[in-house]
Amino acid sequence: QIFNQHNAEAPNLEQAFHRMAQMEPNLDHDVSWFLLPSYWAKVVVALISFLCFANSYDGDFVFDDSEAIINNKDLRAETPLGDLWYHDFWGSKLSSNTSHKSYRPLTVLTFRMNYLFAGGFYPVGFHVINIILHCTISVLMVDVFSILLGGLQFSNKGRRLNLAPKSSLLAALLFAVHPVHTECVAGIVGRADLLCALFFLLSFLGYCKAFRENKEGHTFSVFWVLVSVVLGAIAMLCKEQGITILGLNAVFDALVINKINLLELIRKLLYKDKSLENAGLLRKGLLFRITLLMCGGAGILYIRWRIMGTGPPAFTEVDNPASFADSLFVRAINYNYYYSLNAWLLLCPWWLCFDWSMGCIPLIKSVSDWRIIALAALWFCLIGLICQALCSEDSHKRR
Repeated sequence: QIFNQHNAEAPNLEQAFHRMAQMEPNLDHDVSWFLLPSYWAKVVVALISFLCFANSYDGDFVFDDSEAIINNKDLRAETPLGDLWYHDFWGSKLSSNTSHKSYRPLTVLTFRMNYLFAGGFYPVGFHVINIILHCTISVLMVDVFSILLGGLQFSNKGRRLNLAPKSSLLAALLFAVHPVHTECVAGIVGRADLLCALFFLLSFLGYCKAFRENKEGHTFSVFWVLVSVVLGAIAMLCKEQGITILGLNAVFDALVINKINLLELIRKLLYKDKSLENAGLLRKGLLFRITLLMCGGAGILYIRWRIMGTGPPAFTEVDNPASFADSLFVRAINYNYYYSLNAWLLLCPWWLCFDWSMGCIPLIKSVSDWRIIALAALWFCLIGLICQALCSEDSHKRR
């Protein structure tokens, strides 16, 4: 019945896809994969992501769970809710010299709700919430990949079109089953990453929804831009990195929606080219939207600074050996090596670890260390991708 319904709808869908596909390259042409309606594609992704991590539901509290949950007084009913806003992730006061400055009050609030609803420290409820969050995020990735792989296009009625239904489904499935998610799904403290990712994606999708009224992007909804800022703030209150979605939205707006060629723009600015006035940046509202994002981000950071203060987090050499290296060169090299290691784990998640401290990664102390090659390869690829995003006329390559 599902496929019969799909066959009845397929002509209309395919006609729209073919019309839009003629405008730019589409990965769906190269994907040997069956086409599912959007609803059923999301059901499949949710089911697969659930099956991958369902066996973690009866796990116990492990590793950092003992400090973040069992020994965290912020989870108990006798602790005032207001204290959560002045304590770090581990229940210590932010003003304390021993605080790690991990400010994630909304994540702690979900732990507290788990504890109160279950009537104690029963890990099953904690694990079930993590699994549900991962399923939800995986479903959202279908929409995110449809934008990244197929572009942001709308029908005459203002509905967003999925121009890459097959490749977005395949990419979302790969995301759902990727082993690198094991720690944040099976480990309860990983909920900070899950909640941050959830609101991060919602902020991005909300920002894209601001352009639903006009597929050319000349009109937009201020309401949805502000919603994306609020969702970015919520993501930051779940985990610190969530604030970066505001910058990502601004870059996506400039490079993909408005298709700005950075080199061409710089050339016009240097030579005071009058055609710059016809670029339409003000008319399309790009500068206004970026101003909203910047003001929102500055306001969020200011409030966070007022609550946390300016004191640095308290880490030991065991926690992060690279930060205690004497040479700035050694510190910079090792920080960048960590990035390359994480990039490699996305391609080959063979060497997974729940805690990279305690000397798990020996420091790079000289340029003769062969691991420098990994660092160079990472930046070579990143520079190439950045140049392509900034200068390519093809919006598919920009995405």
